[in-house]
Amino acid sequence: MESVMGAISRRHIFLLGTWVHKLLDTFIIGVTIVVVAIPEGLPLAVTISLSYSTKKMLNDHNLIRVLAACETMGNCTSICSDKTGTLTENRMTVVELWTQGKHYDEPSMRNHPIKFDARYFDMVATAVCANSTAQLLEKGGPQDMPIVQGNKTEGAMLLWLRNQGVVYKQVRDAAFRPQTGDRMYSFSSERKSMSTIVRVHGGGFRLYSKGAAEIILSRCTHVLKANGTVGVLNTVTNDDIHDTIVGMAKMCLRTMCVAYRDFSADELPADLTTLDNPPEGCMVCCAIFGIMDPLRADVAESVQTCQRAGITVRMVTGDNIHTARAIAKQCGILTTDGVALEGPVFREMPKDQLQALLPKLQVLARSSPDDKHMLVTMLRARQEVVGVTGDGTNDAPALRAADVGLAMGIAGTDLAKEAADIIIMDDRFASIKQSVLWGRCVYDNIRKFVQFQLTVNVVALSLTFLGALAGFDPPLNAVMMLWVNLIMDTMGALALGTEVPKPELLLRRPYKKDASLVSHIMVKHIIIQSTFQLTTLLMLLFLGPGWLDVPNGNACISTTYAWIDDIANVAAPEPCVLLQNHSTCWSLNCSAYVPLYPTFNQSHAMPPNVPLACLKSPRCDVYDYRHFTFLFNVFVFAQVFNEINARSVTNDWRVLHGFFSNTMFLFILAMTVVFQVVIVEFGGDFTKTSSLDGTLWAYSVAIGVITLPLGVVMRFVPVQEDPDSFANPNGLVIPKQPSLAL
Repeated sequence: MESVMGAISRRHIFLLGTWVHKLLDTFIIGVTIVVVAIPEGLPLAVTISLSYSTKKMLNDHNLIRVLAACETMGNCTSICSDKTGTLTENRMTVVELWTQGKHYDEPSMRNHPIKFDARYFDMVATAVCANSTAQLLEKGGPQDMPIVQGNKTEGAMLLWLRNQGVVYKQVRDAAFRPQTGDRMYSFSSERKSMSTIVRVHGGGFRLYSKGAAEIILSRCTHVLKANGTVGVLNTVTNDDIHDTIVGMAKMCLRTMCVAYRDFSADELPADLTTLDNPPEGCMVCCAIFGIMDPLRADVAESVQTCQRAGITVRMVTGDNIHTARAIAKQCGILTTDGVALEGPVFREMPKDQLQALLPKLQVLARSSPDDKHMLVTMLRARQEVVGVTGDGTNDAPALRAADVGLAMGIAGTDLAKEAADIIIMDDRFASIKQSVLWGRCVYDNIRKFVQFQLTVNVVALSLTFLGALAGFDPPLNAVMMLWVNLIMDTMGALALGTEVPKPELLLRRPYKKDASLVSHIMVKHIIIQSTFQLTTLLMLLFLGPGWLDVPNGNACISTTYAWIDDIANVAAPEPCVLLQNHSTCWSLNCSAYVPLYPTFNQSHAMPPNVPLACLKSPRCDVYDYRHFTFLFNVFVFAQVFNEINARSVTNDWRVLHGFFSNTMFLFILAMTVVFQVVIVEFGGDFTKTSSLDGTLWAYSVAIGVITLPLGVVMRFVPVQEDPDSFANPNGLVIPKQPSLAL
């Protein structure tokens, strides 16, 4: 009796184990649903897109120092750009000159060499050479143009002197001797000038100064005459020189004035290091140089592209207002209703008046680094996303204050580069435009991934939930859902996060900082695709077996019965065992049946008179998984083709545009298909899949590919992006969706 009761207890334990196994399966499915539902792939998509774009942007001369700056630049609403070297080529040439009381324009300088009085010319040459830090590196014979190392403006004047026969190094070494106490005061953006004080024969001092023409002129009381003598700078001569400066500036020329002043030995301290600032007053005006810095060939087009993209481009320069206006008009920055201000006016203007003027401010001339910092701070206070360029050490505060600091890689100082988020390796404004393009590409790639992931999530989770409500086993088991999660997260991030930018990205305005990542158009795409896929899969779940002539669900087609463990070792019949209905007593001797029927198979007739209490619960040996395998296959191929649809988060129906240019996307799609074939054909009991014949494979692909034409049609459903999600309301309207014409 005890042996039989032990056998029955073992049966109960077996049944309990079966129940626990089903409970564990349910728990695993629940955990898998949570894993699929949580968008853990979103940070991965962001990282992949940023990292990939950062590498590609280096080819466009953008070195990313702060990874997030790439995406931030995409929604930039205002760019404050320097002029020299960014908008212009930083290739300075002296083309006009005021000297010896006369103005020489470019044609006269080119066709009629100027004849100088020796004393006059020596003073001008010494004033330039003694007060310069640039170097001329000779690379060949006298006919070869030397390389300018250092400040290009100084280089232009030194090259002009070289063409007049002056040997720069000889003149400089003779005039400026720091070993004897001569002192040089570097260029100051506050003074807009640079000065050098040297000792002269006889025990006195001479100050040489050069800088912004109108500022140096305002510090002059005398003028150097054509014969080398000094005369008083009267009103007529002063006005004539001033008009010359304005005329040069309106021709987009940078104007530089060279002046000097003599001091007696007792007017300045013997130790010049105790003199904090040079005494730049009562000077003698020697000459005015008009220096041309050609506009870069691609600047006007790049500025126009940025403006078309809803970005306000502002020029912040140290040049005078006339030069700044002329350059800004030439490159398209200054419009008819735009405003140009000088730094002193800007910083002294009342705040309320300045706030009202700020949207129209397009040029800030004669600006200091503090003016640039103030401008950036005020723009950011208006919720603008500001990118600012800088190359000098004093530009570091403005670079740090901006949303994106853009340092110049060639002309920039080390401190400016350390303060920047992006380094423009070639100093060109066109490269800044490319950084905006890549930034928008990163932003859109993240949205593409979100659109794709949400569609997969909605369909997978809804199918599992509705299938369970209908009494089915989960149509997508844990292994299938984890594979779907891999497609959706890692592989989806790789495919959609490495999309390259299209020029059309610069035809729309930037998004606001608080704009929703999921737009109205994306919601439309998700709803339509999810509804189609879910409806199709539910029809296959309920009606598929009849349509496809396959068993319903995961059907068992071969079942084996076995004896309860060790029942054959029961030695003798026991008096009474409860049957399954707990109502009848049965004299059971299971061991008597063992020799006759060692195993029972469902495919054979059940041997008569075998007590069920002698048997374990039936075990299925062979399953037919074709129903759920086909369902799984259709679902995966729907995602494969919908991933192509996800390449556009707008109403642009041309989802195949540039499709074959993204090798990573093609590789991911190919690998997804290959792994899907392997899982279906060779997964077996591990993945609970059965091999499908050619017809079912063809049906799977055919149903999946319907998502492509559906993706085209749904883009003509009249849903547009929320206009309030865009920044810069004064920018251009959103471009219309493309026409049906290719």
